Formats: sequence, C-alpha cells, structure tokens
Amino acid sequence: MFALALPLGQAEEPPVRVVVMDPLALPLSCSCVDGVGQRRYDQLAAHLEQTTGRSFKLTFEESLDLALRRIRSEPDFIIGKDAMVRFDAHRLKLSVSPLADLTDRDGRTTQRGVFLVRTADPARRLGDLSGRVVMLGPAEEAETHQAAKAMLQNARLAKPPRLDSAGAIDSGALALSDGEVDAAVVPDYLPPLLVGCGKVEPGAVRVLATTTPVPGVRLFRTGTTDEALARRVAAEVTALTKRRDLLIALESARGFVKPLGQTAAWADWRGPSRLAQAPSLPKKLPGTLHKIWSAKLTGPAVAGPAATATRVIIPDKNKGATRDLFRCLAADDGCEVW
Repeated sequence: MFALALPLGQAEEPPVRVVVMDPLALPLSCSCVDGVGQRRYDQLAAHLEQTTGRSFKLTFEESLDLALRRIRSEPDFIIGKDAMVRFDAHRLKLSVSPLADLTDRDGRTTQRGVFLVRTADPARRLGDLSGRVVMLGPAEEAETHQAAKAMLQNARLAKPPRLDSAGAIDSGALALSDGEVDAAVVPDYLPPLLVGCGKVEPGAVRVLATTTPVPGVRLFRTGTTDEALARRVAAEVTALTKRRDLLIALESARGFVKPLGQTAAWADWRGPSRLAQAPSLPKKLPGTLHKIWSAKLTGPAVAGPAATATRVIIPDKNKGATRDLFRCLAADDGCEVW
C-alpha cells in the first residue's frame, strides 16, 4: 500500500470558493444565441489555478443566499452584477468590496435597462405611458428597477403609471407578450436571448427608451478573503488583455479592469481636491488611442470636465455664449442624461 503524506505541520490549503451570480454565465443563462449568455468562468478558474497554484471551486447561483446554503460558508470571491451582489450581501450582513469590473463585448463596464412595449403600441416616448401598467425589474436590479423608476419620475407623466415589480429578469417581457402589462423594463442584453430561446416572438416587442447606465458585472472580495490572495487574484484578472482565448470565453473586449471608484474618479474641477493631479497612472499607454464617442457642444467649454465611471459633466455655453450650461453625459456612449 502506497500513501503520500504532506510534510509534518503543513496542511493542504482549502479551495478558493467563488460564487458566480452573473446572469450571462453559461450555467445561469441559455445558449440559444451564439456568443451571448455563455460566459465560461470555468476557464477563468483554470487560469487562476495555473497562475496562483491554488484550487478554485465555483458555485453558480442566481442569488447569494442560495449559494451560501450550498457551500455553507462565506465565499472568498463573488462575481455578479454590482447592485445584486450588494443587495444580497447587505441582507445577509456580508462585507463585500469590488476588486475589478468586467468589460462587455463593447468594452463597457456598465449596464442599462430598456423599456419594452409591444410593436403595435402607439407609445413613442416615456410620457405616453401615463396611467398605464409598467412592470419594472426585480427590486435588486439597479438598471431595470431603480434607474427605470427614476426615469419615469423625471418624465413628469400627466398621470402616474401603475408600477409592478417582476419576480425574475425575464418576467416583465413575458407578461408584456401575454398582454398583462403595457410596458416592461428588462436588461438591455435580454431581448435577443428571449427571441433566440423562443420566449418572445421575433418583432413582437420594441424598445421605447433606455435607462441611464449603472455599474455592471464585478469581481468582489468578501470580508474574510486573505489579503495576499485578493491582491494576486485582482492582478491576474486585470491582466487578461492578451489572452484572446479567455476574452472570448468571458464574452469580453478587455477582460476585467480596475474599478473606477469615487476615490479614483475625476469628480471635481481639476480632479481630486482640485489639485490637477491624478492619484495613479498606468505603467504604459497604448500605442494607438481609439475614440469611443464624441459629443457636440453649443459654445466654447468654460472649464475641464468632471467624470466618474458612469457620468461625465461638461461645462458649456448656450449658443449666444450668454449663459453657462452644464451637460451630463453617459460615460459609456456619450448620450445626454440631462
């Protein structure tokens, strides 16, 4: 009989536990549309095992409480939509903090919700939903619930709409198709999946409006994560830009990037404390810069912009240059917020 023993006093390290709540992860989505909803986090785990020398155990669940019932311990890391992870963590009294943001196929780290109506519906703008039945996304969904509710309030409808909350991200679209509601708010990535999976007929619904962007899928550490392990994992996942195989597996343009939190944001005139000094700089700039978007101004800009991960504030002038204007643009595509 042959036995292999570890050196005296050396215990085998437990696996690194990762809860994956990303709705576009392959085990949590449908694979009806090629290249959408098939994120292979198992390949990311294999990469981390090879680079860190640790074993990684993935648990896929739609909510954090369901995952905790399975693993019966606090995970080391959580991957999921920012609002959903924070919502569940707060309810379960878990401490979480973001380590990295996952870029989507267009390079964005944010997500939006879309207001859907039936194609033949006469509504052409949000104001046309006055007094009608609108199903928002689940309460824990920032882009389909909080952001959508704020847009309806700012639209100043003649008569408040009758709001309902969906129990799942696709419930609103299904209720809309069945004629139970007049409009539904779902994540912007969802309509093609619903059509591809046969849940919604092609051409049956159309987009009426789009919500403002909110933080998207993030990698979080928990309060019990080893500090050295957290730094190592963060460094590994933000260095995937040359691993085309992993970018394809994660349906991502640039993989994970460091989160642009408020401390790293350029959130005031001349930046933090108005010192015109960046708190950090990349080690190397790319050889070629690619313009993501541009926006027209009416007059000469009166000062430098302020920016966060989701908003860009531009000081502008009116056409006659007699009044100052401040424009708020979405950071991911330049669309005007206000």
